[in-house]
Amino acid sequence: MEAVQSTIVNLGQWLRLAVEATGALVIVVGVVISIHGFGRSLARQQLENYVEV
Repeated sequence: MEAVQSTIVNLGQWLRLAVEATGALVIVVGVVISIHGFGRSLARQQLENYVEV
């Protein structure tokens, strides 16, 4: 019975690790997409449309 309990605890820990790793991956993908979008918006700025007041 103790072996079954140990196996279930180990599976739970692996599942928790997988869920946390997936969450971290989602955060990293979001950061990369945000940085890419910010960089694209900066690259699109056209200085010839700037009118000094």
